[in-house]
Amino acid sequence: MGCFCAVPEEFYCEVLLLDESKLTLTTQHQGIKKSTKGSVVLGYVFRHLNLIEIDYFGLRYCDRSHQTFWLDPTKTLAEHKELINSMYII
Repeated sequence: MGCFCAVPEEFYCEVLLLDESKLTLTTQHQGIKKSTKGSVVLGYVFRHLNLIEIDYFGLRYCDRSHQTFWLDPTKTLAEHKELINSMYII
């Protein structure tokens, strides 16, 4: 997932899916902000993929040192410190 923010509360995110297609999530189109919970982002991705059994899936991203993190559905995007203001793949 690539996340870029020009305005402090604006959010732009690209989710790289398993088939290597991209799903773009933005403040303008989906209303996603830094204060949005991870569960909302997961919901958009799950609906896009028409997933029913969502308990088995999640989103992960890597920081610059290639350490992997899971997107915590209970935390806001701002609470995922390694996610904000950088490019990451989810």
